[in-house]
Amino acid sequence: MFSALRHPNYRWLWLNIFFWTMARWMEWVAISWLVLELGGSPFVLGAAYACRTLPAVFFGGLGGVLADKIGRRRPILIAQATMVSVQWLTASLVVFGVVQIWWILVATLLGGTALAFDQPARHSMIYDLVGKKDLLNAVALNRIAQRTGSIAGAPLAGALITFADIGVCLYVVGTIFLLGVMSLLMLRLAPAAVKAKETSLWRDFVAAWEFVRSQPQILGVLAVEIAFDVFATYHMLMPLFARDILKIGPTGLGLLFAAEGAGEMAGALFLASSSQVRRRGWLLLGGFLGLGGLLLLFSLSSWFYLSLLILVVVGLMHTVVMIMVQTLLLSSVPDELRGRVMGIYVLTWGGVPVGSLQAGALAGLFGAPFALGIGGAVIMLAAGALYFTQPKLRQLGS
Repeated sequence: MFSALRHPNYRWLWLNIFFWTMARWMEWVAISWLVLELGGSPFVLGAAYACRTLPAVFFGGLGGVLADKIGRRRPILIAQATMVSVQWLTASLVVFGVVQIWWILVATLLGGTALAFDQPARHSMIYDLVGKKDLLNAVALNRIAQRTGSIAGAPLAGALITFADIGVCLYVVGTIFLLGVMSLLMLRLAPAAVKAKETSLWRDFVAAWEFVRSQPQILGVLAVEIAFDVFATYHMLMPLFARDILKIGPTGLGLLFAAEGAGEMAGALFLASSSQVRRRGWLLLGGFLGLGGLLLLFSLSSWFYLSLLILVVVGLMHTVVMIMVQTLLLSSVPDELRGRVMGIYVLTWGGVPVGSLQAGALAGLFGAPFALGIGGAVIMLAAGALYFTQPKLRQLGS
């Protein structure tokens, strides 16, 4: 059923992914609420969210090149050790009452830089640990680890903020990042079988980009990924919905994120337990289209329980889309290019800071529901364009 778990090293990586995701979700709940408590505007909140992914634009490609050149584990260790230090320092500033918004932006920027180096190495490591046969199962299990982390982390952060304070929450976040570092150190890795040629970093990156350009299906999917990241930054808008529309406070905000996590868990469990997944192209296309429609529906809801239900289905569709995208990339790329192509995939996250800023500006001018509704409509249009321009994608896995 969960065939990837028969690989001992993958089990340690799975645990690392769980700790990383739990800590990242707790961090965002704490940081977003801190911004609002300090009097930050929706635009400042958008800027903080943008800083979490902005470094992907500058370092995502470099992170992929390094993953191919120096091995997968080292960039992940450095990135996660950085997160431990950043969280504990921010927590201390909060506890002593000297934290300011400018530091929050710096801290989230450092976290985004760590993410840019962590993710290409982590994604490409999956194939190294389980091989092609267990790849889809491993990617699905990754999503289970991520959603388990979000389901546990977001409500825990909300509870810690409500019953303790934000500083305590951030100390806990740093400790969980440290547990992730410790689990990664348990991997027993053989010397890498694939060695990148001794060329310049730029030429290494260009080689990966030329491969992506030669694959219309991959290029089309990455284009829709960019559109999604630019226009569907709903995680950044959730604190505004929680405070202004649903009026549910930080505990309710944690429950909103947990509802999405529960849906993603359900989708990942379904795919991980399936011996063979057919019509992967249809799942990918339908998932993108459904996500756009559901976000549009969420923007119209002012009832907490309906919003929770919508986010459960959003989570289910989102995890199906992400598993299909990552499986397509990892299974279509030669070994020697895998880290770099996953670096390009991380580069697409550069749309998130742009989206966060535009969503924050729109929310400040017209309200969070308007900003999210526009995003949902754009994603539906992008999914339709992918359907008509990439007919071979519909045949994937049929």
